[in-house]
Amino acid sequence: MHAVVGLGNPGEKYRYTFHNAGFLAMDLLAENLRASFGKSSFHALAALSYIEQTKVLLAKPTTYMNLSGKAVGLIVNFYKVDIKNLIVIRDDIDIELGKVRLKRNSASGGHKGVQSIIDVLGSKAFVQVKIGVRSMSFDKALEGDAADFVLKKLSEDEKKVLNYSAEIACKASIRVVTDGFEKAANLYNSWTYFEDGDSSH
Repeated sequence: MHAVVGLGNPGEKYRYTFHNAGFLAMDLLAENLRASFGKSSFHALAALSYIEQTKVLLAKPTTYMNLSGKAVGLIVNFYKVDIKNLIVIRDDIDIELGKVRLKRNSASGGHKGVQSIIDVLGSKAFVQVKIGVRSMSFDKALEGDAADFVLKKLSEDEKKVLNYSAEIACKASIRVVTDGFEKAANLYNSWTYFEDGDSSH
């Protein structure tokens, strides 16, 4: 069994922010798999589905980002999910907007939701599907404003690119389940969004 968890903050005001890229991808994944999220006892909206013949739990923690590990820990323990079969989709401020990168056994990079998961599980052996959100409007020198940046209201152009990136993250997650991490990473780590709406592998 696999579990795919998208990270974000609950509530409509957070919906179109960079920090909710994981939720956006999870909504697309659920739509793709014709699954419906419902309330669960795991501090998350959850849905059970299948990717080909593999049973998969889809989840969006409702704990707010910094406590994501609380939900993920309950899910992993209840369903006896091997940590290597856990996929976490999240935003990454160190990756350019319009890029998606898959990593396994990776540190949090300062992402508090991911760090919460690592702390609770005592492991970083899971797969991270990182959706790049660094745009021209973010100045590397202003690291102190990173929290404000990932929670800001997005422009229409930023929404367009983020939506497309979320679609790629969704496809990448499916490929991890069906073909394994290495094949998925080889395919999608070279993906880049072009301004004209095309993409390249």
